[in-house]
Amino acid sequence: MSDQEPNLTTPAALLSEASAALDALGMVFNTKSGLGVASRDRSEAATVADVPVLDEATLTALWRKSALVKRLCIKPAKVATSKGVTLAAPKGDAAWLLDELARLDALALGVLARAWGNLYGYCLVAVTIEGQDPASPLLPSAPVRRVVKLTTYDRHEVTQIAYDNGALDPSRTGEPLSYMVHSGGASVVYHASRVFRFNGAPLPRRAKTANSGSDDSVILGPLPALLRFWQAVQGLGTMLHDSSVGVWKIKGLSNWINAGNRAAIQTWIETQLLFRGVLGDHALDEGSDFEFKARSIEGAEKIFRALMDDLAAEVDLPRSELFGVAASGLNASEESDRKKWHESVEKDER
Repeated sequence: MSDQEPNLTTPAALLSEASAALDALGMVFNTKSGLGVASRDRSEAATVADVPVLDEATLTALWRKSALVKRLCIKPAKVATSKGVTLAAPKGDAAWLLDELARLDALALGVLARAWGNLYGYCLVAVTIEGQDPASPLLPSAPVRRVVKLTTYDRHEVTQIAYDNGALDPSRTGEPLSYMVHSGGASVVYHASRVFRFNGAPLPRRAKTANSGSDDSVILGPLPALLRFWQAVQGLGTMLHDSSVGVWKIKGLSNWINAGNRAAIQTWIETQLLFRGVLGDHALDEGSDFEFKARSIEGAEKIFRALMDDLAAEVDLPRSELFGVAASGLNASEESDRKKWHESVEKDER
């Protein structure tokens, strides 16, 4: 925080630096309901029984190696987070607050945390406040303190160690009350009031409990469509590789075959390979010929586009956002697709 103290005549939300910063973070992260309740289900498909469980190593590998998987997690995260607040330079008493949000790199961290929540099932942003025990509840009446830092932890670094009995808020019955985070060989306990939680694809309560208190990765539902698309890309690559084949017309080949003259055929092939390897060309006897024949791949583009549409529908992303291609169809436009999708993200975010 800057050395200048906030004006205590400002609105109530600005009276406590820490609480004001947390309120502002809530706007930046666009949780809409306060700490610990930010989530968005972008996959209406239920968990498919025949899809293997995606463990941490597999999800991390997908994140690192697949641009599509990154887009599935990051694109909605950017939209949902940026809907919260515009970090424009204000005038007057609120300037210090935006300075703090910039110092904490809150907007970028919110996008990353929401994206990792989508990928792993949930992610926490832990708030460290100067001079306060992170394991204790955050009280509105606490003395004015500075937010020191924000730290992101994915679900595999977190253990839920206590649960709310609903005595103060029945709606939170069974919800995590305390988290223990493990990082760098150290463990720290955070009270639920001191974290922002970003969930993946929501699960029913009992399924969530069986899943160690975590929702599903948003990758799990559309995984069959992703696999179909990746297989189609590989298949199309094979088709393009084999779209042109060499055809030999060899004088006397049928006679060699009928006579069982395997040695002659083998010698002829080896000679051609030698010419090709040394001279980069073919040597043909009189009456022999060589040419390339094109293999038709008609219809492959339509099939590939249909698979693109199938994947875009599964992950609830416009094709223009998912693949970076122009929208197609009557009266279609990238802007209209983007606007409708942004509206759906804003509607579903809670």
